[in-house]
Amino acid sequence: MLGGDIISTPCAEEMAAFDQFVEFLDDKESDVVVFDTAPTGHSLRELAMPFDWADFLKKQIKDRNELAAVMQLEDTEETIAQLESDKARYNNAIEVLKDSDKTVYTLVLLPAFLPIEETKSALADLSKLGVNVRTFIVNQLIPSSAIQGNTFLEKRYQTQEKYMSIIKKDFGKGIITTLPMLETDVYDVNTLAVIGSKIYGGWSFASQTARPCNRGDLA
Repeated sequence: MLGGDIISTPCAEEMAAFDQFVEFLDDKESDVVVFDTAPTGHSLRELAMPFDWADFLKKQIKDRNELAAVMQLEDTEETIAQLESDKARYNNAIEVLKDSDKTVYTLVLLPAFLPIEETKSALADLSKLGVNVRTFIVNQLIPSSAIQGNTFLEKRYQTQEKYMSIIKKDFGKGIITTLPMLETDVYDVNTLAVIGSKIYGGWSFASQTARPCNRGDLA
């Protein structure tokens, strides 16, 4: 009925993406679902969406009931049943997202002023949704072995060290993992294996198993 207008609706892509994510949550064949989101602002909109959508569906059900009473609509029960079903799906997603035993949030940041401030803001916003973030990944740290008398890298290294101290102070209650800056982009299986090894302490794509890491490994 709405034609192409529905595609151009604000957040239409995010709504479609999260609806697909909810489908994965309902899929009993998967042991783990990884939801890799875009930068912080975009991620927060997506994470807040099921909360907003559940409230929207609740209002739709209420409005439909009121409209049915006035217009004597015949398809009311079927329509409301569908709305109730959709609302139940999103309510379930909300419960999963808020359950720290089922869902782990990891915020990725750089050792720099603005990323740290953005991460603090994200933590505050997620807290309002009842979400507890327990793990952090600090990316693109310059390895000390790569400096080798390079004045520019030495200064950048010292700057990163300063911000790492702030990160440990501000986010130290969680688990902090650090990743070095690599020589190449991470875009294929081999570089993903390198990242997996550094995060999990040993990753085999052949066996598809990872050695569990503990707080000591990540601290």
